[in-house]
Amino acid sequence: MDIYLAYRLKKGVGGWDTLNDLKVKGRMQVEQAIHELYLSWEDNPEMQAKILIELELGFDTEHVAETGFDRLLSSNYLQREYAKAMVKQTRFFDLSVYIEVRKMANRYYLVPVCGGLLSKTLDFMENDRRLEQYGYWEGDHAKPEDVSTQAWAGRKKVWAKLLDKKNGYYANVHNYLIVDICSMHTFDVIDPLMVGQPITEEV
Repeated sequence: MDIYLAYRLKKGVGGWDTLNDLKVKGRMQVEQAIHELYLSWEDNPEMQAKILIELELGFDTEHVAETGFDRLLSSNYLQREYAKAMVKQTRFFDLSVYIEVRKMANRYYLVPVCGGLLSKTLDFMENDRRLEQYGYWEGDHAKPEDVSTQAWAGRKKVWAKLLDKKNGYYANVHNYLIVDICSMHTFDVIDPLMVGQPITEEV
């Protein structure tokens, strides 16, 4: 049972307000990451030509240089690669970002999930004062020095109950939910091109 990155809401912190705020901040980070990705493609004719070919428009770099590049094609390409990643279960273009939330004894336990192009988008949680790190792992990795042996054993018991490995990872469904930050269902309201935001050096 290894949960290397997880958090617990500190006592007295409101669950709903905190989770909603984390969702908003997470979406801002996703939007910024996608924005920077599009910017990197703006000055890359070879990438633009690849996008056109992948979308079966068949134009080469010369055509792009002569006629310009429609930025919305970047969005179409990214969404297409995201869909392919979901089917093939590959990580690089998997744009899914979410927080798994479980509750036990009026405490909330959070596991951030993201990878590929958006692997850094939930790093801000590490510095959120409303959260405390609450991961747990076994094997060769030593426990954190600032966590007592008793507290570490307590974490083991908590995660064993939350994850309920014996009956399946999601067996305890009544105490499990997802904070959806970026998914196939929400991408079109996060993608800066889809919501009409200008792609410039400054956001």
